Amino acid sequence: MQPLLVCAPAATQTGCRLVIQRLGNTGYTRCMAKVMISLPDDLLARVDAHARERGSTRSATLRELAEVGLGERQRRLTQRMAALEGKASGHGGAAVEALKASRPA
Repeated sequence: MQPLLVCAPAATQTGCRLVIQRLGNTGYTRCMAKVMISLPDDLLARVDAHARERGSTRSATLRELAEVGLGERQRRLTQRMAALEGKASGHGGAAVEALKASRPA
């Protein structure tokens, strides 16, 4: 059976095409990497419960949580960098001269 080719809006923007094979599966995308991860059973149960509550899949839930978590990490890093901005002080300006003076001729 020939796969049915469908362009998804996000896939079109990245130049990727979404491929759905009608083989009893809900679909297999070639646009995303497939990964295997290890999670403790209790954490996986929480992820699955969260997915059920939202009417979503495990993959979509993990993807969303990763995006949110990485966004929060970036926000904290940006906040820390802003707090440091303008607080750095110079080393006195003579470091190179001191280094050269300590070397044998």
